Amino acid sequence: MIDVKDKPVKKQIILSEYEKSNEYYLEDEVFRLLKDNFSNYIDIFYSPKRNYYRIRAKNFTGIINVGDLIINIKPKIGLNNLFFLINYCYKLPFRFDEEAPMEQSYEIFNYYIYLFANATKEIIRKGVYRRYLDKVENTIYLKGRLLIEQNIRNTIVDKTKNVCKFDEYTENVLENHILKYITKKLIRIVDNKEIKNTLRYNLLYLNAIDRSIKVTNNDFDKIIYTRLNKNYEYPLNLAKFFINNIFIKDILGSKRVSSFLVDMNKLFESFVFMALQEKLESSIYKVVYQKSLFLDDSRKIKIFPDILIQKKGKASIVIDVKYKIENNYINSDIYQLIAYCKRMNIRNGIIVLPIYDEFLSLDNLSFFNGNIKLNYFYLGLEKERIKNKTVVDELYTFIAKN
Repeated sequence: MIDVKDKPVKKQIILSEYEKSNEYYLEDEVFRLLKDNFSNYIDIFYSPKRNYYRIRAKNFTGIINVGDLIINIKPKIGLNNLFFLINYCYKLPFRFDEEAPMEQSYEIFNYYIYLFANATKEIIRKGVYRRYLDKVENTIYLKGRLLIEQNIRNTIVDKTKNVCKFDEYTENVLENHILKYITKKLIRIVDNKEIKNTLRYNLLYLNAIDRSIKVTNNDFDKIIYTRLNKNYEYPLNLAKFFINNIFIKDILGSKRVSSFLVDMNKLFESFVFMALQEKLESSIYKVVYQKSLFLDDSRKIKIFPDILIQKKGKASIVIDVKYKIENNYINSDIYQLIAYCKRMNIRNGIIVLPIYDEFLSLDNLSFFNGNIKLNYFYLGLEKERIKNKTVVDELYTFIAKN
């Protein structure tokens, strides 16, 4: 195992989610780069009298790199619990009896890159995946099927070549394109020398992949796993994690800007959805994620309830997932849930909130608004509850009774 803590010495600001930092002096260029690239992720406050800045984190955890400055944002739920949440949501195998091997957010980043680099290296060792793909080519030889219409047009330019379509057994498949694309991206931002050397080794052997396409989330949905490419599922799930959470930008004549930031709102939302889906998959219920609806009859105002529970094909319960540090009740959240319930003619609405402190106990709450029953559920995110898959048990029991 490498030391994932290995990194160059840089100025570091350490925060927790929603926490405001002490006062720091920032170079004008660093302030400008932070403001231009990360204003959606952090708030920056300037004191002109003292010529100092303060930074406040939002609902993102991870690291921001601007030149020699690192902003390290730790999760409220703890790094170990974050580690298990990420693994659950991205379907990454892990052993629950092991602690996450890190103490700071940048160590999580290095650790996941380490896992990706070694998984890719193992694929290269065994031989990269190949399959037959259709290929169209101008060639002096006849291959496969002659494309008559294209060939007629082509003879005007070059009578010596034929336009042919044929099957080619190739390694230039989407799975390998993704591995190459992510490897090139990670080499640019990883600090750990040993991990970087592994990535460079992998890229050397992936150079035979003739192009490196820009990868998006949609590309992962195009991959169908069989026994021939099943070993790609793990590194590609890691690749999807990187696509969703890393940012790199080279500023001409300036400092490199990069980040590894996990949106805790989306991660918690995904976790609740996937955990409920796992609990309810073999029952009469169906769990629907962010169903698009219109709030008004004129179909101008769109709404996206986080989770919709359908019972025997009919909408039964709507769930709004909130990742917030406050444990009090927010009026706007309640009004939003009531609007969802009325629009879909549902009598049960649930607001789900996390418990950040494992020693804190909060009682679930129910109250009525007319004929609509509104419910608050608090979920503890300790690794043992994730391990035993008991995080959403009370929520599941409530759904089953309604």
